[in-house]
Amino acid sequence: MTRSTILRTAVLCACIGIILVLYLCSLFVPVSLPVNALNQAYGDISFVLLYVSMLISPAYGAIYQLPYKAEAVMARRAIGVGSCLFALAHTWVSVEVSLGGIGGIAYLPKAYESGVVTGFIALGILLVLTATSLDAAVRLLSSARWKWLHRLTYVAGLLVLVHVAVIGSNFSDHGALPFALAFIATVGLWLLEGLRIEKALIARKVPFRYARGLHLVMAAVVGISFAVASGHLKGVHADHHPSSYGK
Repeated sequence: MTRSTILRTAVLCACIGIILVLYLCSLFVPVSLPVNALNQAYGDISFVLLYVSMLISPAYGAIYQLPYKAEAVMARRAIGVGSCLFALAHTWVSVEVSLGGIGGIAYLPKAYESGVVTGFIALGILLVLTATSLDAAVRLLSSARWKWLHRLTYVAGLLVLVHVAVIGSNFSDHGALPFALAFIATVGLWLLEGLRIEKALIARKVPFRYARGLHLVMAAVVGISFAVASGHLKGVHADHHPSSYGK
């Protein structure tokens, strides 16, 4: 068994173990873990793992001196699969336990429709990426096509962010702080991605004057777009969680 296989197996076993432990705690611990807390834990962990899987390539591409590059790259696919596993657990608890089945979605507030749709689309993307995460899929698709397919991770990340902002209780219970953290994380990710692209262009002999500052432009565009979108999403939460605002 290769080192990469051992590392990926360890990450996946850890994810499955955490899912089972949280679920068993909700069933057997004397002070039972509330269903909403269990559901939020699954969703939050899935979101964090997805973000980490997206962060690895830009971070190491932009900052060459970062340690443990080989280990991080080897673990990246397993981290993405772990995100999908937690997303499946989150979906199951949301639909089957909290809503009493798929039909319960019809009784959610109309303003939540975009959050539900983006959540399911993101889950579909994660399932496709998980199904093609094996080395056999890389050989079947070719490395170039596989890499393009797995760039859908960024699309899934955007959809999950919308899903969390529209439906997630974190955004309704803690006011502006989650929006601020999400803003910093999103802009930081695209700042690193811009730096990586900038360095790649310079390495390909693109004139420096054309590549210089690309990371700042990308971060600014993403930041402004995020700010505009978050203003709208705060309005959605203010309508459905009025007690969370005006504190």
